[in-house]
Amino acid sequence: MVDVVFLLIVFFIVVAQITTGQRLDLSLPRLLDALTVEPGEERRVIINVAPADQAAAAGGAYLLAGSAYADDEPGLAALTDRLAQMVARDPTLAVTVRADRLDDTARVHAALSACANAGATRVNLVAERVEIAR
Repeated sequence: MVDVVFLLIVFFIVVAQITTGQRLDLSLPRLLDALTVEPGEERRVIINVAPADQAAAAGGAYLLAGSAYADDEPGLAALTDRLAQMVARDPTLAVTVRADRLDDTARVHAALSACANAGATRVNLVAERVEIAR
């Protein structure tokens, strides 16, 4: 019985490490009147746009499926190619873009352009909803 409990503890520790490895600590944009979409059972991928001061530590400016891509022409071309491969396998793939609200919007635009050039038709931009007291 102790062996089973120990294996469960190890399993949850490993899973927690895997899921937190794909997230960056970002300060998301805030919207007053946002359309809220809850993640469902749809297949999706997440592109994290690393802030300029965290890009070197993250390994690149754009993170997708555990891979990092640089913020230059070859890096964006590689990001577009990887997205195109994913979209070719599943045309209904939803792409979610996460970026820091204080970062340069040109990098967010480049990520959205990569999604469009890859043929992704379902692209979401993550924002934090602001509640107003009425």
